[in-house]
Amino acid sequence: ARHFPTTTPRDQLVLAPPLRAHRPTTPPPPCSHGTDAVIFVVDANDRDRVETAREELHKLMNEQELQDAVVLAFANKQDLPNSMSSSELVDKLALRSLKHTEWYIQPSCAVDGSGLHEGLDWLGRTLDQKR
Repeated sequence: ARHFPTTTPRDQLVLAPPLRAHRPTTPPPPCSHGTDAVIFVVDANDRDRVETAREELHKLMNEQELQDAVVLAFANKQDLPNSMSSSELVDKLALRSLKHTEWYIQPSCAVDGSGLHEGLDWLGRTLDQKR
């Protein structure tokens, strides 16, 4: 199993472990104060678990430590024919209801890397503007 860091020094990112279908929902990982950004990767081809992804994202963003963090959401698996579009995922993840959170959704494909640079470029520009 791959482990992801959940707490980092200021100016770094929080990466949460991926959701697992066979594991019960767990509370969000503890985060350090001053976290600047959350990168949330959603499987755009998994319509059965998009509601779980929405619940997890909103639980995470309701954490006090993340009140000032921006969200970069990658709509992954855009290479598959039945994947949800970014605009559909905005609705399904209820991103507009994150009233006090700046967010961006980027279509992506981890297999060929498409969309990753564009999303990280947005994140870099956004964090530079906040400083």
